[in-house]
Amino acid sequence: MLKLKLFWGRYKQLLPLIILLIYCIPTIIAAIQGTAVMANETYEFSLSAKQYFAFLALIINLIFFFRFRNYYKYVFLLTVIFGVFNFIVFSVFESTIGIKFGTSGISFQPSALLAGFVAYFVNFRKVNILIFDYLGASEKVTEQKAKERYLESVNKFKERYKDFSTEELNHIITENKFVSEAIFAAKQLLKERN
Repeated sequence: MLKLKLFWGRYKQLLPLIILLIYCIPTIIAAIQGTAVMANETYEFSLSAKQYFAFLALIINLIFFFRFRNYYKYVFLLTVIFGVFNFIVFSVFESTIGIKFGTSGISFQPSALLAGFVAYFVNFRKVNILIFDYLGASEKVTEQKAKERYLESVNKFKERYKDFSTEELNHIITENKFVSEAIFAAKQLLKERN
């Protein structure tokens, strides 16, 4: 159970990206077959520039997730924004849902919108804290709250890691895939043991 929790905590950020990858699978199949079916009609199909850029964006997101985790959220946010406003397309056809305001309107790509909602759901607490801190607090209060949240997060990691062996704690410290709070908690636990 502990390993499952650790796995979820470590890889839950990939869930929105997996949704976009799932949307890309039919696109890849249609590109290989050279045809796409819509409303029981078969059309010739080849990838558009928007779809190539969507694939490139997914690859870049995966690279940032596994190599530059601190910047992944920004790259993913850009991917969702570009996807929502149809600059990149993940599905076979450029499908949109729209809202009309008289003669003008705005349209969104459902796949990117869904990935954005899932990302918000996965990070609900952090996003809300960020939004409310940004909208309503002074720098001094925000800095103090950030320190409090950091220490709270460190304490949660210390509680989670308290039964870990020294070797596992050293692995957390040396591997560059954990958030700073987890690394700091592991260092504190090792220091307390010595």
